[in-house]
Amino acid sequence: MTENTSADKGDRTLTSYEEVLEFVKNNQRPAKQLIAGVEDLLVEARDTEGVPIYLTKGRVKSANSIYMKLKRENYVSLQNLTDFSGLRVLCLFEEDILPVHRYIIGKLSEKDYQLVEFHMFNWNDKAKEDVFSATVVETYNKIEPKIPETSSGYKSLHYLFQYRMGTKDYCIEIQLRTLFQDVWSELEHALAYKKSS
Repeated sequence: MTENTSADKGDRTLTSYEEVLEFVKNNQRPAKQLIAGVEDLLVEARDTEGVPIYLTKGRVKSANSIYMKLKRENYVSLQNLTDFSGLRVLCLFEEDILPVHRYIIGKLSEKDYQLVEFHMFNWNDKAKEDVFSATVVETYNKIEPKIPETSSGYKSLHYLFQYRMGTKDYCIEIQLRTLFQDVWSELEHALAYKKSS
């Protein structure tokens, strides 16, 4: 979650833990509202329109998680934090990804959510072609899709949407993948954490 401003790294000292606690206190309620709003749209689509969504999992980052991320990535401002609100959307099969992707792009655009960033992790060229032709490039011609390659086999689509609530723009990160890909990512994260400890 972030206000629509940017701060240069290096323009002041790193954010203190007290500032993080204050940020969480001030932004937790709108973050939860943002997640609930998107989740409601997706659950309704699954239950009434047959969109093949198996499960959704929302979360708001904790103060500890935010603080560790800020230190790890050398952020100096909480305004650069774009994944305070997060939602995972899980499908059972890879062939379900494309219709869910189309739904997310179309429905959130219709509801005034602004796509500001899109990442596609480890999908083959044919899948990239299908996903991009399924409205990312057509609808959001200002978005430059980033296609990071990772050696882990992790596969996912990541969206960063902004939504105006009151006088502020808030961000929500949505991750779309299969249930199996989600388990793989959890294992990879746990192993990396264990190794670094």
